[in-house]
Amino acid sequence: AIRGLHYDVEKGLFLKVDSSHQIQLGTVHRGREQLTDKDVLSLYKRRHLPVTMLESNKNMVQLVDIFSNPEMSLIAGLTDFFQSHKLNYEPESLYQDVAKSIGTAHATFHSETRANPKLYLHKDPELIPFLTMLQESGKKIFLDHKLSI
Repeated sequence: AIRGLHYDVEKGLFLKVDSSHQIQLGTVHRGREQLTDKDVLSLYKRRHLPVTMLESNKNMVQLVDIFSNPEMSLIAGLTDFFQSHKLNYEPESLYQDVAKSIGTAHATFHSETRANPKLYLHKDPELIPFLTMLQESGKKIFLDHKLSI
């Protein structure tokens, strides 16, 4: 994930916002197409975004973890497809549909993994020696690698 990456649900734009709530010019994209700084300022009127726009706002979503990667990639790809084929679309509907689809897929992956762990989880022969080395060098580890492995 990219620190400070947000998705403007209403405008259908990815943008990087710093800790001072400033839009980082040169980082704003519609799909994978970068917008010019002039276009960004035309859309947002200024670089500084109000706190209310960033916090607890359904129209500006912060993409903060690795689980956001598939969602971002799918939104960007679909946006590019719609743009290149000159198809009308609503960015809000696109976001909601993608978020719902990713959420459903995520739940399916979890239940499949729980139902068939041997298909997805494999013993790593280097794990036990690595944990032993950490423990012997004085590191505290949260796993007891000596138990039923």
